[in-house]
Amino acid sequence: MRRITSNSNKKTDLSVDNSVGLSCRKADLSVDSSAGLSCRKTDLSVDNSVGLSCKKTDLSVNSSVGLSCRKTDLSVDSSVGLSCRKTDLSVDSSVGLSCRKTDLSVDNSVGLSCRKTDLSVDSSVGLSCRKTDLSVDSSVGLFCRKTDLSVDSSVGLFCRKTDLSVDSSVGLFCRKTDLSVDSSVGLFCRKTDLSVDSSFGHFVGRLTSVWTFLLVYFVGRLTSVWTVLLVYFVD
Repeated sequence: MRRITSNSNKKTDLSVDNSVGLSCRKADLSVDSSAGLSCRKTDLSVDNSVGLSCKKTDLSVNSSVGLSCRKTDLSVDSSVGLSCRKTDLSVDSSVGLSCRKTDLSVDNSVGLSCRKTDLSVDSSVGLSCRKTDLSVDSSVGLFCRKTDLSVDSSVGLFCRKTDLSVDSSVGLFCRKTDLSVDSSVGLFCRKTDLSVDSSFGHFVGRLTSVWTFLLVYFVGRLTSVWTVLLVYFVD
């Protein structure tokens, strides 16, 4: 043993391990020279492969991943190297996610963590959805609020069921309260004041009295002008 130079170290109860240069109380300490750690023999152990000091009473070491874990509430899945609280966590080794068992679930096919209480996963599209208010149409992979949204899978558009409808032939949003779609021309129309003439694809006002008046007025003016010019030049 090396000579002890410090006055604070009493030979009667202290010893020095020259390989690591640590002073230990022989009565309750031991030194693992391979890891260079001082450990209390009464409650500590050392795993040489990872060099960690662990409380034997509540800790364990998984040498394959080098993590110190509290045995009382932790477990280690060596395949993914995650430390998990056994009381509320679980590990799905196929996706490497830590999940709270109380409220989470993992769908291995998409690797998403989901709250079981309010989420569901549609593995075909890999989306997490709130079961309480969302649904997924797997054919288009869109989020939908079940309370007020619907999806027309043929066009893949969001629709508010309360006030929207979708014409799948043209794929346009429509407010059912005030809009209609003429699929032949694919135009937005306000039902309250507009209609679509599919033969020309133009907007025509439903307030026909006003539009008719304006149309007749301007056509009449143009007709009179053209008539005057025609007569003038023919003469």
